[in-house]
Amino acid sequence: MYLRILCLFFIIASCFGGSQSYNGLEFEDSPVNSSLDSASSPINRSLESGEVIPVNNYIIFNCENLARSAGFPELLTQVRQAIQLVLQDLQYGVASRHGYRAFFKSNAHLLFVQEVFQNITAGRDLQGRRPVIQCLNTAEQAPTKPSAYSMMCEPREGHELVRARGWQSQGLLALCPDFWMHPAFPNGTDDCPLIAGRRGFQRFAKDEDGSALTDTQFGILIRELVQMYNPLDEGPEEGSVNGANECLELSREQSIQNAGNWALYAASVKAGCTRFPPITRRGT
Repeated sequence: MYLRILCLFFIIASCFGGSQSYNGLEFEDSPVNSSLDSASSPINRSLESGEVIPVNNYIIFNCENLARSAGFPELLTQVRQAIQLVLQDLQYGVASRHGYRAFFKSNAHLLFVQEVFQNITAGRDLQGRRPVIQCLNTAEQAPTKPSAYSMMCEPREGHELVRARGWQSQGLLALCPDFWMHPAFPNGTDDCPLIAGRRGFQRFAKDEDGSALTDTQFGILIRELVQMYNPLDEGPEEGSVNGANECLELSREQSIQNAGNWALYAASVKAGCTRFPPITRRGT
């Protein structure tokens, strides 16, 4: 049912049709394809032999090979538990103490936000298939084209280092080695961004971009899983923003389409943040 992804972009470039751009590079897209249904596909064979690890409905693949990633199934379980806190907070809508109003502006999309987080927690099928999370560890996973690995997971001048990347079209989330360099979760309220400015004109402090909350394995996973499960999210190439003040300034409709807003809100709930600047934009 699933194709073993030897290297994220190698498989994207070599096995499927279409194209997409990421970080200024053009790659062939990899939408769910009938070839994934092949009984002889590597992931199908791995499923039969027990080489993959199921977590709820998620398929965890290639994460047991290194000590740093071997604990990923437990991390994913903890992330799913943390999302339960988010779902509890969503019951309050704009009355939430943890930033729902700041990052989503109104209750207009409250039920939609709840549904997306519920789908992430359940690992709902995407395109009729169980979602796959694969750890990318070395270029040797793409022996015929190791450069494909470096295009995504290794530093390149002028391009942001990618920690993880999710594709809605084929239900795949790939984790780069840099993902494991980040703490698992925010460090409580110590990581909540500070507020600055006089009353009525407050914003997050200049150097407080929210990265202490979202540059965590939890924040990274939320951002990428939202890009997989939110049909309104157009992906990282469509003007997405991640900084706290940038997310704060988005309109209601822009906020619901921007994975950074979702990650900041979820991480604020997890950390217990309760202080947010007043919002200035509500509508479209």
